[in-house]
Amino acid sequence: MTAVLERVWGHYLITSMAKALPAESEKFLKEVKTAQSKTLYAWKSQTTWNRYRERASAIFKYAEKHRLVPYGSNPFMVGRVREFTEFEQEVPSRRIPPPKQRGLLHACDKLWADSKRFPHQADLMRDRLIVLFGTSIRTGEMLSIQREHCSFVTEEGAETAKLFKVNGGSRVMVRVCVPSHETKAGKRTGKGFTRYVASADTVEVFRRRIKQFDEEPKAFLFGTHNGSRVLSFRKAAVQVFTTVGLKFGRGRGQFRVHDARHETISALSQSPQFNDAQVKKFTGIQSDRTLARYRHLDNMDVALLAANVLDQKAAAQEAELTLKPFIRKSWSVEQRAKFVKAAQAIADATDQSLSTAAEIVLGQIEGGRTKERKQY
Repeated sequence: MTAVLERVWGHYLITSMAKALPAESEKFLKEVKTAQSKTLYAWKSQTTWNRYRERASAIFKYAEKHRLVPYGSNPFMVGRVREFTEFEQEVPSRRIPPPKQRGLLHACDKLWADSKRFPHQADLMRDRLIVLFGTSIRTGEMLSIQREHCSFVTEEGAETAKLFKVNGGSRVMVRVCVPSHETKAGKRTGKGFTRYVASADTVEVFRRRIKQFDEEPKAFLFGTHNGSRVLSFRKAAVQVFTTVGLKFGRGRGQFRVHDARHETISALSQSPQFNDAQVKKFTGIQSDRTLARYRHLDNMDVALLAANVLDQKAAAQEAELTLKPFIRKSWSVEQRAKFVKAAQAIADATDQSLSTAAEIVLGQIEGGRTKERKQY
């Protein structure tokens, strides 16, 4: 990408480009688009415009850092040159729903379970897909994970794996530490990434792979069956996606392996149990802008979430009005909230009216106070 910018903009002086107005900045990018349209790498997606803008912006940030141009003169900053929206919100994209995810896993067995030429391909592809959907890491980062990068989280000061309580059960957690030179951002920032894996299926995949290559620290867990590295598995991915009826590609209505990251981030973002800070911590995303690009919120899903919140709020207000005669003036705000919550819980559990439930709660409160007086 940098080489393309150098080829197209090579005759410009960086000081002259730094003085560009927004319209002139767009003209520079349109020159790149026109030059690429004459090659095999024509821009087929609006996101390509944004990628080239980001790369041009990074070049000028470097120039500012080394005082080649004045600070604040980057003509490709967000806000100084327009950006394209990747897809319209109404067009479902980048989302692979759970039924299709299960279909992709079954397709691995359908394609290669009985294959004599590729006897290990079914297990390899299934494990790769499980990890991608369960961790949201990028494909290249997953393929770069070696045995020495992985370890089980242990008890402090001990070598035994620590058990964590999850969904009423206990399981181990895997720590994955990939060095900076193997990550997308690490080559620029010098920082690697550390991910903690706790979802059941993903932990089981890592446990099997770690055990398989326990004596080979340099083995790649998701490379070939004997631990050698692979740089891509696009051909196999095309077969799997086609088997479940998903068209493989980068355009509208098409899907690719990287969409597993989009799906996981979108699913976490729509969960009421996750906030943006937790999503960024889990996925390794740094900026809100990047998170917004990965989060594909559907209008209907947002409407349902809003309906749940508003319905709960309306129900709480109605309950407070019904229980108002039972609430004591001397109670604090916290005591009133606990009383309303307890009355609602009893009403839901016993199918009684809120008034009857409130009388039961008041009786319990008075009974507790009577016991306290007798003790003293």
